[in-house]
Amino acid sequence: MGIGILAIACIVIAPVMPMMKIVPFFATSSGAILTISGLSLIAGDGLMALLAYILTTLVLVVIVCQVW
Repeated sequence: MGIGILAIACIVIAPVMPMMKIVPFFATSSGAILTISGLSLIAGDGLMALLAYILTTLVLVVIVCQVW
């Protein structure tokens, strides 16, 4: 179940990356999140997955605040 949620988070982040280039360093942060997510899937490390979830939430909150 956790793997599926992480995979869905990666699928949601990837198409949004080109739109994030408007704000400096947001595309870089989403690339780092995708890298951490991939490493957590390969290593099976829950701590890395938790870090990826937290960073994903943080970036999405900042994007929503920028849009509103």
